[in-house]
Amino acid sequence: MNVTQEIFQVGGGGLTDPEDGAVYLIHYGEEAALVDAGCGRSVEKLFRNIRGCSVEPDRIRYLLVTHCHFDHTGGIHLIREKTGCRVVAHEDDARYLEEGNSTVTAAKWYGSFFPPTDIDLKLKGERNELELGDRKISAIHTPGHSPGSVVYLTESEGLK
Repeated sequence: MNVTQEIFQVGGGGLTDPEDGAVYLIHYGEEAALVDAGCGRSVEKLFRNIRGCSVEPDRIRYLLVTHCHFDHTGGIHLIREKTGCRVVAHEDDARYLEEGNSTVTAAKWYGSFFPPTDIDLKLKGERNELELGDRKISAIHTPGHSPGSVVYLTESEGLK
C-alpha cells in the first residue's frame, strides 16, 4: 500500500499476520528502513511485500522501533537476521527489549515470549536525527503509550 512513492505500508492491516501492528517501509535511493517489525509470525509475507515495492531486504539499513510492544517488536530477531539492519529504539524502551521482558512488551498477551534483544542504536532525549540515503528522519520522543514511544518524521514528495 503506497503512502507516497517512497513510503509504503508492508505489514499489518491484512497485509501480514492479523496481530501485527502496522509496518512501514521507507525507501530513499539505495537505502531503506522499516518502521516496526510486527509479531514475527509472517516475516516471509513481510519480505514478499517489501520485494513487491522493488526493494531487496538487504537494502534495509534500519529497523526503527516506535515502542516496545510485541505487535511492533516480535519480529526484530528474524528481520535483523535476514537483513543485517541496525535496530533503533529509545533508551526508555530499549531496556525492556534488552532484558527480554515479556510482561512490559506484552508478549504474554500474544501467547508468546520476548527474548533478550540487543538494541544497536539507543535514542536519547527528546529528538534525534538519522540519515537514510540522502535524507533525514527525525525521531521524536513521545512517551505515553510506553515510556520510550517514538514518532518518526520525514519528508517525501513535499509531505511530512
